[in-house]
Amino acid sequence: MIEIFSDLMWGARVGIYFISTSLPIGFCFAILMAFGLNARGPIRRFSSAYVYFFRGTPLFIQLYLFYFLLRHIGVHKFQFGVLEFDFALNALFVGPLVLFLNTTAYSAIIFSNALRAVPQGDLDAAEAYGFSPLKKF
Repeated sequence: MIEIFSDLMWGARVGIYFISTSLPIGFCFAILMAFGLNARGPIRRFSSAYVYFFRGTPLFIQLYLFYFLLRHIGVHKFQFGVLEFDFALNALFVGPLVLFLNTTAYSAIIFSNALRAVPQGDLDAAEAYGFSPLKKF
């Protein structure tokens, strides 16, 4: 019984690590991606393609692709001076990376629709009061 509990605690720590590393960064990038989805031109096309890919494929397939694709194309080594890091097959790197990318895509849709839901009258009122763009946001 104690062995099972220790394994469960290890899994809980890994889950908390994944969540605490991927969600905050993903939400920050989702705001930028939401602006991209509401923009025009190539920025919108890039943002739409990004969201289409990450919302259209299952998370397991994304994990599989990134886990093996990085290794296959040779992006798995990083050299900093005399130190060389092999990070592509480290699940503690790939897992949060994929969760960050996935969180960004799903949250960007939510934020983009929230930006579109602001009534035009509210934006006109903020303009009439002389709000800065940051205050209007």
